[in-house]
Amino acid sequence: MTYGCAKILKELNNIAKTTDVWLTFVSDAPYICLYEDTSVYFDYSKTKYKNEISAIINELARTEYLVISQSGFQFALTYKGIHPYQVGWQALKRFLFKSVTIPIVVSVVTALITLWLRGLL
Repeated sequence: MTYGCAKILKELNNIAKTTDVWLTFVSDAPYICLYEDTSVYFDYSKTKYKNEISAIINELARTEYLVISQSGFQFALTYKGIHPYQVGWQALKRFLFKSVTIPIVVSVVTALITLWLRGLL
């Protein structure tokens, strides 16, 4: 995830706080607000990503941090969007296990087989 996506996702998390609410763009202002309560909003015009907001929302939806409604005007956070760091930590642990632990085990097993075949074990 890019820094811009992470920044916008954090702001969306601040206003949504759950996967059970829909967010929407306000038509006459540069805001993203709760669909049911327009007094809770995020003013994206104050960010350096104000011209990229639609692309960021689409990228967050493509990477499954958001889900976009069938109408295309509302979107909601997913579990991955509410807890991006936990999901990222789990992916990092899996990667480290695959790229560090498994090669070490294979190396030890290979060394033991080699020693056994040479009769040194």
